[in-house]
Amino acid sequence: MKHFKIRKYFSFALFSGDHGVRKPDPLTFDIVLKKAQLDKFQMIYIGNAEVDIKTGSNYGIPTIWVNREQNELSKACPTPEFIIKDLEGIFDLIPIN
Repeated sequence: MKHFKIRKYFSFALFSGDHGVRKPDPLTFDIVLKKAQLDKFQMIYIGNAEVDIKTGSNYGIPTIWVNREQNELSKACPTPEFIIKDLEGIFDLIPIN
């Protein structure tokens, strides 16, 4: 986050391994929501792997797939709400000042 100078946009960072859970375990999201004191409908999941899209979709939240290599998702994978080619694409989707 320091490298991309985006730390100022985040209140905190959470690493699921620090809590003994791993994706696609939905407990990861429960931990985030509790810490952030938010409702799940205020959440969006950004990931660069098919497991990320499945995890967010299974939890019932929108997903953004960072598809740097222009890969295709398997037919078993839900369709992400948004696809971007790199993290800079976030700025086209989310209004950030």
